[in-house]
Amino acid sequence: MFPGKTLQEHVQFVREMARLQLWFLWSWLKRHTQEDFAQGLRKRTDVYHRTDLCRRTPSGDCDFGDPRWLELEQAARAVFERTRRDADGSAFERQAVDIFGARLDARSAADYEAGPQLPGYQCGSLKYDPPREDTPDRVFFHIANAVAPRSIFDEPRYLPECFAQLMDRSGAEHGVDRLTTATWLNSDERWLRLFPPEWRENMGPEMTDVGRGMGWWGQFVNARGTLNHKRAQEFRRTGRLHFPPRRSWCSFDAMRRRLRGHLRSLP
Repeated sequence: MFPGKTLQEHVQFVREMARLQLWFLWSWLKRHTQEDFAQGLRKRTDVYHRTDLCRRTPSGDCDFGDPRWLELEQAARAVFERTRRDADGSAFERQAVDIFGARLDARSAADYEAGPQLPGYQCGSLKYDPPREDTPDRVFFHIANAVAPRSIFDEPRYLPECFAQLMDRSGAEHGVDRLTTATWLNSDERWLRLFPPEWRENMGPEMTDVGRGMGWWGQFVNARGTLNHKRAQEFRRTGRLHFPPRRSWCSFDAMRRRLRGHLRSLP
């Protein structure tokens, strides 16, 4: 079970997120006519990953060749072809989510029964990957919410403690002295105030090639793990992400100095 969230709420959330992503997919493909429907569905939404068909192959890749998935994908493609000249994507998202609905619901129920799982999160709501060969001095980190139904921002000392653990552990394990990530949070001032000036100076451009990961879609999930309706409605109205993902990095030394100052400022 998920703290603070019922099974019904979790099933509803997965359906609502799928609808939002399918609405986006329709809008995206209307603007990017050269992109194939299956490519967009697989690359820009996580609909497949939220179904009970999502199983990893031995190589770690998604099994998009599963005949059961291909049948659903083709049915959704047919709906898109029927609705691609509509004034909006409402008919497509409504019909398409029903195509995937039973598979989404089955996975939702299984996930709810298993409860929240954050595999590999070594530092509370943060985890880090081993350094890449081309950047041997830095670790890429991921963000989750290990304190749901509370927000990771509720307790002002929580994230600084997570970052201190991440730097201590990854430094000792891999000899790195820099951290990096790409996330929608890099457009959120609540997040940015934790970082040194170096982080803002190294900030990359907005990442407009929308992908399926939570680096884009996490902004539509609230602390309880249900849909952030305010952000979803804004997205539907404007067609723009309120928090576009960006990539940045900074040194451990600068981050430690910033966090020490942040903690000293707390009551």
